[in-house]
Amino acid sequence: MKKISIIIICIFSIYSCQKEELTTNDFKGAYFENWDEFHKYHLELEFLPDEISALESVLEKDYKSFLEIALNSDDDKILEIENKLTYGLMAILNSDLQFKIGEKIITFKEDAFYKFDTRKNSFIKVDNVDVSIIEFENSGESSKIYISGTNTGGYSKKDFWRNAYYRCSDNAKILGPSNRQMRYTQQLKSLRSGSTAALFIETKLFYRNSKNKLRFAKKEEKNYTYNIQGTVGIAVAPYWNHYETQINYQNTTRCTKSKYNRQLLAEVFPTDGRSWHIDLTGTITHHINGDSESNKWIAPVNWK
Repeated sequence: MKKISIIIICIFSIYSCQKEELTTNDFKGAYFENWDEFHKYHLELEFLPDEISALESVLEKDYKSFLEIALNSDDDKILEIENKLTYGLMAILNSDLQFKIGEKIITFKEDAFYKFDTRKNSFIKVDNVDVSIIEFENSGESSKIYISGTNTGGYSKKDFWRNAYYRCSDNAKILGPSNRQMRYTQQLKSLRSGSTAALFIETKLFYRNSKNKLRFAKKEEKNYTYNIQGTVGIAVAPYWNHYETQINYQNTTRCTKSKYNRQLLAEVFPTDGRSWHIDLTGTITHHINGDSESNKWIAPVNWK
């Protein structure tokens, strides 16, 4: 069995941490009575079909969510955070990367949840908060995440030059000023919130700007075809038995402008589960609508 390293997502605040000059009465952001309520709402947002649905769920709240900021910004610092989050968490967080549990304002900073202790006049870490995002990689070892076998990790990419493409609404040919340097990516990820763990795929499209930096492609409409089979399971205490689920996932998404293109493969409810056991094969086809056939990427899935 090959052990695959994980990256526990680090979440960085882009704003200086105000030592709760803002009182809880003045606070504008998501409010939860307790962490159980937070986990329930968090998962509801994560299981919505896309980031626009998540944003619409919070637009009528009394705060501006970080998701709204992320969807309308190419700022390097915001992109750094966005690339390490899920749209459910971004929808909950306000512009200061905060929300409220009971009477405490909770802040994401330095890879964890923090609350402000007025007696110590400093932030203290909130313990026993079970939220994590995991990216499956292909190097190193981990005692928590396992993919058996000896093949590829959970991330792969293809660089290419986009040619002309077609707009879905009227089939108009879009030439643009020149060919555009692009990148397809696909990433296997796991999200855990409270007692629920989910396994999903994100397929993204980037372009390189004039400074050779990768940015999410917003203009191009994409077609994706998913054909994935196999089993996934998670080891659960006290005996670390494997509870496996059969996967036969087939889906086609056409003309999407979604940034993340998330596809949920499995949802489990471990009592104390930490170890994924994955055996999946198949293909994911990436293609900009109307782009040349040579740029179509039929990407192998061999996650074992």
